[in-house]
Amino acid sequence: MKRKPSRLILVLVLVLLIVLLIAGYFYLQPGGGALGGGAPPTPTPIEKVLVVMSRRLVPKDTYLDATNLAEYFETREITKTRDLPADYAESLYELEGKVTRVDLPKESIARRSLFVEATLSFRIAPDKRAMPVEVDRFSGVVGQIVRDDHVDVILSGVVEEYFMQKFPLQEKCELPGSCPTIYSWDFPSTNIEPLRLLAVKVMMEDIRVLDLITLTVEVAPAAGRPSGTPTPVPVGIPTSWIAILEVDEQQAEILRFARDQGWNTVLILRPRGDVGRQPTTGVTTWSLLDPQSAYPYRMPYPRAIPHPVAPAGLPSGVIPWIAP
Repeated sequence: MKRKPSRLILVLVLVLLIVLLIAGYFYLQPGGGALGGGAPPTPTPIEKVLVVMSRRLVPKDTYLDATNLAEYFETREITKTRDLPADYAESLYELEGKVTRVDLPKESIARRSLFVEATLSFRIAPDKRAMPVEVDRFSGVVGQIVRDDHVDVILSGVVEEYFMQKFPLQEKCELPGSCPTIYSWDFPSTNIEPLRLLAVKVMMEDIRVLDLITLTVEVAPAAGRPSGTPTPVPVGIPTSWIAILEVDEQQAEILRFARDQGWNTVLILRPRGDVGRQPTTGVTTWSLLDPQSAYPYRMPYPRAIPHPVAPAGLPSGVIPWIAP
């Protein structure tokens, strides 16, 4: 009789087959045939982020704008760690128009919580002031003026000039009978009706618009509506604005004088970056009609036609001359 294989041999063969299968599986994997066996471990990825960091010490209450932002801050790529604050700034544009709340040391990460929006007082240039001027669609370039635009200011108003005159024209007679043609009397000077002249002139150039505020209108309270509640701004072009102009104190006085006189104020929008000045002569009725004026736009006017006026047709209070 033949001897049956022992159980030990069968177990060894089975174990060997399992080992060969496992070895073959790893050998067929990428890099499995390399010396040392097995694929190299996958490295843990390192996450990089962009942050805004200070170049140098940034004092408290520093106003940041396009002119000094790059002087104080720069953008860097760093490794993201657990210590990185959650409110870090990623771009310089996030800080434009902001003010620092605290001193920021050199090489410190800019956090959004350390900055606040700048109020109007931070945006005014040294030796300048903020002056409000009310404009409408016509005087405000139909709402096309925006913050930080530059404008020229035209003032137009009526100038009154008073004249002193005596009625009638005097020829004083020293002796009786020395005035053979007319009789004359001494009359006091009389204040006649003032001469009213319209004048228009560009009074200010290259004025910066600090802000533009759309006006709302208060109406009578409706049912269930509290008194003084402003109505919503209608969809479309608003009708009037308050333009906050950056002026010096002399210009502020001119604007206030014009407002008190009831003169009109018109803003002229300047091209972006245009700082040129254009001297003008201004316009009055006489400058347009004077044929001897150097003003180039001389308008024609009708010739005065003299006609006799009877004594009864003279204005009240004017004493006519009496023929001898």
